[in-house]
Order: sequence, then structure tokens, then C-alpha cells
Amino acid sequence: MLHQLFTGLLAFIFTGACGQFFSIDTLKATGPKEFSGMISSVNKYIFPKFNSNVRAAAAKKINDHLTEDLLETKLGEEKQSIFENVWGSEEFQIPRLTDISWQIISNTGKILSVNMSGQGCGAYCEGFTRGYNYNSMTGNTLHLDSILNPSGTKRLCDSLDKSKREIITNFIDKVKLNIKNGKGDPGRDPEMLEMYQSCLEWNFSIYPEYVNSMDFTIENEQLSVVLGRCSAHVNQALDELGEFTFKIQLRDWKQYLTPLGASLLKK
Repeated sequence: MLHQLFTGLLAFIFTGACGQFFSIDTLKATGPKEFSGMISSVNKYIFPKFNSNVRAAAAKKINDHLTEDLLETKLGEEKQSIFENVWGSEEFQIPRLTDISWQIISNTGKILSVNMSGQGCGAYCEGFTRGYNYNSMTGNTLHLDSILNPSGTKRLCDSLDKSKREIITNFIDKVKLNIKNGKGDPGRDPEMLEMYQSCLEWNFSIYPEYVNSMDFTIENEQLSVVLGRCSAHVNQALDELGEFTFKIQLRDWKQYLTPLGASLLKK
């Protein structure tokens, strides 16, 4: 009990004095030159490494999860570099991941929330930003059902579904009105309308059973949830709405919070 109180006090002192619970090192490396027939640039790689004297095990767990998910390896298990599985090889000449960057959203004694960005390549290359959230005390990955109770996840899904449909429906009406008034693009608008109408019918997965696959971050008492765009890579140029971001004030959802979610509210 005394040990728990002491480590908790250390965590409080560290967070209060420095403003950040985890310190962050930047891992750096230069990827091999691209292979013949490919772009001749050299890729510069960076990646965050989180550290904590108070919660070293939690920091390790976070680092392991991030590197496994994005770099396909673990710190300490690499042969040459932590980036060796994503920066290209004789077998896979196009790097699987480049342009890595990150933004710290929350870094407190309760939660670490970070947006990781990069460009992933497979059949094609495309940029992405993805939220990662962790319990600072344990290093465990947090999902939306870590923050919201079952009633909360249902309310969230219903709200997101309604809001996303309203945005798409209003945009469709706007495009149709432009066409009617002769302000539209006859070569582009019909295809764009078909994409958004199909999105309304087929592109929704806003149900409680899918809640833990949703992308989100937490900053102070605000939950930001990001839903995927309506377009695929092939028709992305038609997509004027892009991803859908919804912000929720957790204080207004008190009855829908788990104990962990409630602990994020300021007293």
C-alpha cells in the first residue's frame, strides 16, 4: 500500500512539474537508397520512444505495441534497425512506410493519446493518421469501451450515424442544387453523387460491435472520433468531405462513462 502511494505521488510530482508524464526520445535512421527503377532518394526515418522512470513497464508496453503495429517489430529484437521491416528490401523494393510523424494529444499520469502519421504503401501508397491511446499506469491499449460504458457506446454510435448521414445528405442536396442552377460540373458531379449515395447505403459500420475499431484521441475532457471517408483510393479525387471528425465533451456524458472515463474529468 505504501509503495502504491509512493509511486502515485512520484507520478503526480513528475506530471505536475514537467507537464508531461512520459519523456520522449526520437529514434532516427536513414533507410537504404531506393533500388533501380525506383525513386533515387534516401528515406529519413524517425519514431517516438516513450520513457518513464516511474512506469518503465508501462512505457515498454506502449513502445512494443506501437512498433509492432507500425514497424512490424519490437524494440530490441531488430537485427539492423527498428525500421528494417518497412524501409524496403530486395524482395519489397518500395518502402512499406515512410514520412513518419506524430502529435502528442495527451501525455498525463492517466492517459497517453498520440496521433501517428505516415505514408503506407502496398498495392498503392496513401497517407494516414491514426490515434493510439494508452493507460499511463499500465501501458494497456485503450479502446472506446475503455472510456464509455455499454449505454455510452450505443449512444455514441447512434449519434455518429445520425451526424454522418446528415453531413452527407446535406452535401448531396447542395450538389444537386448547384446542378439545377447550372453551377455544377456535369463531368464530375454525377459520379460524385453516386459515390455519396452509395456511402449512405453501404458504407456504414457505426454499430456497438465495431466501436473498438474506431479511431479516436482524447485531449483534456474532449473525445475526438474519426470516421472513414466515403471514397476508396481510386475515386478519392471526387471526395470533398474526406474523413469525418466528431468532438464530444466527456463532461456532458457523465452517466455514460466507465470509471476510467470518469477519472479523466477534472474535479
